Amino acid sequence: MRSGLGRRHSVVNRKVSSSQEILKVALQLVQEEGIQAVNMRRLAKRCQISLGVLYNYFEDKNDLLLQTVAAVWRDILIPDQSEHLNRSSRPLSQAFMTLYQLLAAGAKKYPHFFSQHTLVFSQSQKGQANAQMDRYIKHLKGYFLQCLEDDPAIRDQAFKKHSADQVVDFLFAIFINQVMQGKLDMELFTDFIDRYLYDH
Repeated sequence: MRSGLGRRHSVVNRKVSSSQEILKVALQLVQEEGIQAVNMRRLAKRCQISLGVLYNYFEDKNDLLLQTVAAVWRDILIPDQSEHLNRSSRPLSQAFMTLYQLLAAGAKKYPHFFSQHTLVFSQSQKGQANAQMDRYIKHLKGYFLQCLEDDPAIRDQAFKKHSADQVVDFLFAIFINQVMQGKLDMELFTDFIDRYLYDH
């Protein structure tokens, strides 16, 4: 063995068969050292492949970072195919609770990712990163709307003044803002949702 790298970080062997295998190694690097530690040379070394081989899978560092960030978000939001947010509809307060639990687990697994992942992109690259994030947000909001549509217990007048889309947008904005500030009182938040949606 040339070094202990193969033993410590053995996710991809010398015969790399897909970009997904390389991304698994990138995820390990993010867990251990943060998203800012991810670059082409370092990843190629950890995968025990040449830099040239890595360029067969990723156009450049920007492409690598975009795909790595996307892979981290997938791992956070879809950690278990049997439990992730798409699997079944549920009351909206429970859906937000599930998202909160997934984000909390993700913060432990990938320390500082939430605060750092937008900093690794240059100004010209942030448009791509934002578009990628917008797709995840649209997906989540779509799921929350489905939860409302499938819930027969919601009171008849719940959306007379404000549409379901407006309610989801409002709640999601509060949720994300408070989570990022570390100030979200989840019990208060879910109680507010339930009191708004249901007759008591």
